[in-house]
Amino acid sequence: MRAVVRFFRHPVMRFIVGAFQVIFVLGVVCALAGTALTASYIKRLADEAPSLDSLDYGEIKTWRQHTEVYSEVAKLEVGVAHDHTRRRLERLAYQRMANDGLIEPGTYYEVTDVDSGDIAMSVYPRPFTHPRIRQTAEPFRLRFRNNLLREITGEAGDARDVVHLEPELLDEFYNVDEGLARQLIRLSETPVNLTNAFLAIEDNDFYAHSGVHPRRFAVAMVRNVMSGRIFGAGASTITQQLAKNLLLTRDKTIPRKVKEWIVALRIEQQYSKEEIFERYLNFTDFGRRSGRTLAGVKEATRFFFDKDVSDLSLQECALLAAVPNSPTRYSPVQNPANAKRRRDLVLRQMHRRGYISSVNYANARAEDIELSSTRRKAPRGFAPHFTSHIRQTLENTYTPEDLYSRGLRVYTTVDPVFQEHAMTAVNAHLAILDAALQYQPYASVRQQVDAGFAGAERLEGYIQGALVMIENRTGYVRAFVGGRDFVQNQYSHVTQARRQPGSAFKPVVFTAAWEHGLTPRDKVLDEPWSLGDWTPENYRAGVYSGEVELEEAVIRSLNIPTARMLNEMMAPDGPKKAAELARRLGITGYLPPYPALALGVAEVTLMEMATAYTAFPNLGIRVTPVMVRHVVTLDGQILEENVPQRVPSLDPQIAHTTNAVLQQVMDHPRGTGGRARRAGFTYPAGGKTGTTSDYTDAWFIGYTRDIVTGVWVGFDDPTKKVDHSGSEGALPIWTDFMRSVTVGRPVQFARPQRQ
Repeated sequence: MRAVVRFFRHPVMRFIVGAFQVIFVLGVVCALAGTALTASYIKRLADEAPSLDSLDYGEIKTWRQHTEVYSEVAKLEVGVAHDHTRRRLERLAYQRMANDGLIEPGTYYEVTDVDSGDIAMSVYPRPFTHPRIRQTAEPFRLRFRNNLLREITGEAGDARDVVHLEPELLDEFYNVDEGLARQLIRLSETPVNLTNAFLAIEDNDFYAHSGVHPRRFAVAMVRNVMSGRIFGAGASTITQQLAKNLLLTRDKTIPRKVKEWIVALRIEQQYSKEEIFERYLNFTDFGRRSGRTLAGVKEATRFFFDKDVSDLSLQECALLAAVPNSPTRYSPVQNPANAKRRRDLVLRQMHRRGYISSVNYANARAEDIELSSTRRKAPRGFAPHFTSHIRQTLENTYTPEDLYSRGLRVYTTVDPVFQEHAMTAVNAHLAILDAALQYQPYASVRQQVDAGFAGAERLEGYIQGALVMIENRTGYVRAFVGGRDFVQNQYSHVTQARRQPGSAFKPVVFTAAWEHGLTPRDKVLDEPWSLGDWTPENYRAGVYSGEVELEEAVIRSLNIPTARMLNEMMAPDGPKKAAELARRLGITGYLPPYPALALGVAEVTLMEMATAYTAFPNLGIRVTPVMVRHVVTLDGQILEENVPQRVPSLDPQIAHTTNAVLQQVMDHPRGTGGRARRAGFTYPAGGKTGTTSDYTDAWFIGYTRDIVTGVWVGFDDPTKKVDHSGSEGALPIWTDFMRSVTVGRPVQFARPQRQ
């Protein structure tokens, strides 16, 4: 014992012990100092971490949602055509079943009775909410006879007056710079397979940890170090991913990672697990597709599968959970093989963790990835001139934040089936005119340009066409074709182009004459005539008919009698009276009160001309065109509701007189609208052709009791000639279209009540 004491008292040992004491003290001091510095550093990072305000759905900048534009609701009532109904179902992707045992919404069945020819149709509609309509998912039955709907009954056999089908999505409006598409969904609305798929592949312990998973982080760190990386994938919980994607940058640095942990812990303290998971599903990035970013599971579901989240199958749920890890690498559109491998991994994880049975796992893995053949594109390419006009109108009413961030729903008046017929009629006849004018077929040149074999300039200079259809009773615009190719030419020839209407303006002139006191039986000379330096000529120059009735002047579209009537028989204020009437009928452009106004030299839009003509079948009531019926917020608040505006503009008897004369334009053997009758259009109708004196514009504005349809054909370059009259250039489009949209028993025009 003494030897041990002497050993430690040795000077050398005293020095060593003292040195160890000093090192120990210094170590303690350094440890304390390091801990203090670390705590200070973490505190500083915590102070720099962002607030959680962005997690509030009220933060528009974070949770911005695009605007959606819809067609009119399909209203099925007695008198609706079977062809129109079935085409509407097809456009809405309703599945035709092999028998009448409909078991889910979005299906229909029909059978034709071989004896009577009646068609029985059963429909299981999808539920939808509209500002003024609420359609439940209750099957109904339709019975058609002679192509017209005659009877509607509910599933229990109860009679119905009307049933509805959901509106069709026409377009989506995004902020041009950001191009982000999102629709929010509640966690309670998501199928259990979808939530389980995300949990299985992303964070199976989500409901057990407090925002950060230390063991998972440690395992991931070991793997990353062994692979030669400091930062790698696999450690972040769902809460951390939400913190990183929503609140932080994506820099791979230690300070950013520490902030991620801090923010994740704060999120867990402030929000419930359900709220966190819901926000994760709504914010997750599914990649950039068709010019915009798909944000959230609801928008991704609609893009990839064109269905609602609640209708997803097991393998579709797994596919959605597979994409966010790397939206490009696992894109089912761009890289379907990678997407399938990742989807199968998700299914394997779901099976391993007990979320699905072995049978369901095997069946889901055996399924191929099937994306919707009608995947929504932006722009959708359907009624693009129409929706472009809607966008411009809304931009004048709403702020950019409201229009592009608040998820507005815009319900329009267009009927998709009528629009389809309109586009077909315009493009088909323009192709005929291309050949007559010795142009290469537009469709083939378009294909060459799209394939990169020709420049876009090859598409310039082609003839253009436009069509608009207005419902006489309401003013609702049911079809709107602003041009032949929106991608090439966004200019709307319905609402923007101002062109001379030629003889299509004559009904306004002659209606002013009836108001002046003249009648269709009054006579005027058709012979060479001049007024000062102006010498008008008939369409067939040098051909005159002598004394003719005013009605005949309209029927045959004689220029000289029209000019003489306005400037002699209505002197001295004939042009002024015609201009005043035109303004009453809705024509807003400049109308020079000059003698040549008789022959339609004022520049007008196709929409204005169609609007003016609504007064004739409406017994003097002119309707204001309506293209947007409702603008609604996500929670159903109606911001805008446009109701029909019916403006008394003519005496009913005066309007009836013009209507009777314009019917003769169609029915008389020498009428300029007779081509429609010879083409098989037999419905009661009135109308008027229009051709400018130099053949640069061809018009036809015609109507039935229910609708007015206007057609214009011409070149954007006003010096280029169409070389076809209104009856050759525009009337065939009108005829083809009207034959498609007028069905059933002819509806006679109303007559004014006797005084």
